[in-house]
Amino acid sequence: MSDVLPQLRSDLVVKKQTIACQNSYIAIIKDPVKKKYFRFEEEEYFVISHLDGIKTAEDIAHLYNRQFYDNLTGEDIEEFIAHIKDNDLLEKDLAALNTFLYEQLKEQRKSKIRQAKGSALYFRVPLVDPNTFFSKVMPYIQWFWARPCIMFMNLVMISAVIVLFQNYGDFKAGMAHIFDFTSQSLLQLFILWATVMSVIAIHELGHGLTCRRFGGECHEIGFLFMFFNPCMYANVNDAWLFENKQHRLYVTFAGCFIEFLVGSIAVYVWVLTQQGAMINMLAFKVIVVCFFSAIFMNFNPLMKFDGYFALSDYLEMPNLRDRSKEYLSYLISTKIFRLKKEFDCITKRERWILGVFGALVTIYMFNVLTGLIFLAGGFLISTLHGLGLLILCVILYKFFGRMVGKLINFIRLIMTEHQTFFSRRSVRLTGFTLLIGMLYGFIFSRYHSILI
Repeated sequence: MSDVLPQLRSDLVVKKQTIACQNSYIAIIKDPVKKKYFRFEEEEYFVISHLDGIKTAEDIAHLYNRQFYDNLTGEDIEEFIAHIKDNDLLEKDLAALNTFLYEQLKEQRKSKIRQAKGSALYFRVPLVDPNTFFSKVMPYIQWFWARPCIMFMNLVMISAVIVLFQNYGDFKAGMAHIFDFTSQSLLQLFILWATVMSVIAIHELGHGLTCRRFGGECHEIGFLFMFFNPCMYANVNDAWLFENKQHRLYVTFAGCFIEFLVGSIAVYVWVLTQQGAMINMLAFKVIVVCFFSAIFMNFNPLMKFDGYFALSDYLEMPNLRDRSKEYLSYLISTKIFRLKKEFDCITKRERWILGVFGALVTIYMFNVLTGLIFLAGGFLISTLHGLGLLILCVILYKFFGRMVGKLINFIRLIMTEHQTFFSRRSVRLTGFTLLIGMLYGFIFSRYHSILI
């Protein structure tokens, strides 16, 4: 007879969320010590929920088989429990608990160092824990989420868009000037930068306050540097615990909503003030930053911003981006190159969503990255010449180094699987010629204006 299994930690926060399209639920478990979140399917949580410090693996296997008409053994249950134990979700004895708390303190210190360093393209710098402040101000601003107030703000935004279209000529002329950085003074550029940072801060406050409004916590706000651009972030992972999908979507869209509202108010200020005045120019900058950020970045589901998380939550498919890339890789490997590869069993609905979304994201991100690189390359080479070319090579390595490594390994795998076919000299020569031709055509089409 097997030993009694350890008990689930009593301090864990557990919330169930219904998956309508699958007629089941998932369980989100929050570790309040590590500030980590874990997602378990209905069958997995059934096992976890029976970890009461009394039952054995055979007891839980018997209950599981009776509930789900399966044929699991005690060894299967123990193997799954080992995974739970690795994530520190089970109760510990006093000695193990002291060791765990000591290791956790060391890990928190290391984590802060890692976050402050990060990588050249993406790193975070935590600043403050705003949760206490949010809790204090919430009683005074709860009216902001009341239905009449929301309806009024929607009217303000709709009417602002109409006013903007009525003044489209002036808006278009101002747009041509605001992106002409060479004609602007350092003060004007600083004001534009300060406007961008202020709008981003308001955006993140919208996320954090809305999360607190519906019962979640926000313990971290800080700076985020992504692709060399300064941004801000608010950690609202507590929204994953919300059982109501609408509340989760409210948190996701709160940043864009408040951003669009600020931009709409700026429209009225811009229209009602004299052209050339400081307040008029500042209002115009706010309009451009708010509307551009909300429409082209945050609402865009193909970039990992608010629109993506909203789509993922709406479709009830977490990790949509990563899973779609894995599924697209699986399709290319098995359907085109006839490699032997497995993918987790998914429904017909998920196959369509993952396939289409994966293809769209791949095409979109390839065009965005190559466009940015060629734009930066043209600027660097034309201004810094040889040094610019060296800097461009470093950027290319940072962006595509790992990707090229994976591609080389994939090509090796294909050649190993189809060794007989690729051993033919004519096939290798044709493939090499096509590759060189494609690279030359792609580089020449994008880069010929710089070379000339």
